[in-house]
Amino acid sequence: MQVEEGFRDLKSPRLGFGLELHRSRCPRRIEILLLIAVLASYALCLLGLQAREAGHERRFQSNSVKDKHVLSLWRLGLEYARTYAGDISPERLRELELALRREVHRQAQELG
Repeated sequence: MQVEEGFRDLKSPRLGFGLELHRSRCPRRIEILLLIAVLASYALCLLGLQAREAGHERRFQSNSVKDKHVLSLWRLGLEYARTYAGDISPERLRELELALRREVHRQAQELG
């Protein structure tokens, strides 16, 4: 995943949340909007992790790169939700939360 893709996922009105389109001047309303966006992002990352672990990641790629992750967990989760997502049990959700924590820790360790 590229850094630019992560920004696009959050800012783009067509491909992401479009956070710059809120048109609100009320700080409290913006805080609530950001909270909703964070919770939705978290859910999409969990779905992305589910898709990656289930082997669906390459189905959503536009290229044939096999040796690295091309899509962000957020983007993968969004595509997976649009296509495959069904009910996820609470037990599976807990497993995914732990896996997401491990993934974040792994990426932080790679940064040094």
